Amino acid sequence: MFNIYGLPNINFIIRRNYFVNNKLFLNEREIYWISFYDSFNNGLNCNQGGNGNIGYIPSDETREKMRQKKIGIKHPEWRNKRKSERQQGHKLSKKTKDKISETKRKNMNDRTKEKIRIGLMGNKNGIGNKGNTKKWTPEYRKYMMEKRNKK
Repeated sequence: MFNIYGLPNINFIIRRNYFVNNKLFLNEREIYWISFYDSFNNGLNCNQGGNGNIGYIPSDETREKMRQKKIGIKHPEWRNKRKSERQQGHKLSKKTKDKISETKRKNMNDRTKEKIRIGLMGNKNGIGNKGNTKKWTPEYRKYMMEKRNKK
């Protein structure tokens, strides 16, 4: 804001002093005053106020800039360790696990689904195959069973 308009072009006026520790009340007052002065549509407020960015929708260009900034960022080791320690012993309910699985399935592209399908081929349970995609002929299957039984 200051970089665009310059500090001399911005007027700061204190309308009310609120000496309270109630965040909900302060958020409600912020929403009220932004609405009262219509500073969201005709001013410098980029959102409607109160507890975050209510009403602010970044443009596609802004979203792309934010995405580009995050590419390649590695979190510090202490942060990863702290996050890991918090999660240890934390068990997810079946309902939560199902929700996560469903969301992952929805967001998965066709190429990823195909890779998973191929990775699970040939395994009666569909797990633990480790990418073995060979389709065994009946002769080879018989040979392998005989070999296993000899041990």
